[in-house]
Amino acid sequence: MKKNKPVEVTIKDLGTHHELSIGKKMIGKVTELSENKYQAEHSHGILGIFKDQDSAHEEILRHWNLHN
Repeated sequence: MKKNKPVEVTIKDLGTHHELSIGKKMIGKVTELSENKYQAEHSHGILGIFKDQDSAHEEILRHWNLHN
C-alpha cells in the first residue's frame, strides 16, 4: 500500500480567479461567476459549478488526488 505524503497547496488570488498550485505545478483554478456561483476548472476542462468557493477548491483537490 502506498503511503500518503503531505503536500502543500498554494492558493493565489489573482483578482478574477484563484489558482491552486502544488509546488510549481498549477492544478486548477476557481472563477466566481456570480454571487454563490463558482466554477472549478483543471487542465482538461470544467469540473463543475459550486455554491461556495471552498467546495470548488475541494473538488479540484479531489480530482488531483484521483488522477495523480
